[in-house]
Amino acid sequence: MGGILIARAFLAALGQIRDPGFRTVLAKGLLLTILFLSALYVAVLHFLLWILPDVIALPWIGEISVPGNSSPWGHSLSWRRSRHS
Repeated sequence: MGGILIARAFLAALGQIRDPGFRTVLAKGLLLTILFLSALYVAVLHFLLWILPDVIALPWIGEISVPGNSSPWGHSLSWRRSRHS
């Protein structure tokens, strides 16, 4: 019963996709979601870097170094820059 209600609401929302006001609200909602999740990711990562030591020793795995970079893309870009210099 609940799945049918959700499907009807989703199809009704798709029917409004041509409305400029609906598209504006949808775009703002998606943008805010992406920005919030990115900020949350950076905040949690910086908190973990603050709490955790530089090297963590795990049983059966060994020592793992904790990277100090807040984004995987930034790390790969810095690696490319240092490799070509």
